[in-house]
Amino acid sequence: MLSRAGIPGCLSSHFSIIFKLENTVDDGVKKAFQEKPDTNIDLVGRIINEAGGGPALAKAVGLKSASIYKWRRSRGIPCKYAIAIEKATNGAVSRFEICTELVEILTAPPAVPQGRERPKRARDWRYEARLAA
Repeated sequence: MLSRAGIPGCLSSHFSIIFKLENTVDDGVKKAFQEKPDTNIDLVGRIINEAGGGPALAKAVGLKSASIYKWRRSRGIPCKYAIAIEKATNGAVSRFEICTELVEILTAPPAVPQGRERPKRARDWRYEARLAA
């Protein structure tokens, strides 16, 4: 059964809801939503293509292929697989693209001063001198 200009009855109510929402949303918000691509899905797709498919990537990373495809839906790749993915794609996808926290960690200044906080004791010096001899 068709209604409302050829739209099936079950979709008719959904269409009217979408139409109402589209007319109430600000144009700027609509543009921002439409122009912003889902970068994680694109990244996961690129990783799968570079690795030679989902099963090949799963084998290289040490997971089941269902886990790889779950990354698309969950919108996130665990950082612990970043290095394995970089190796599986032969460097085509960098570990820093996968886990942006790595860049922040590696470029952040150290939280603790690098030097020793207290001087070595005399017995430590004697012990090291014996080892060096």
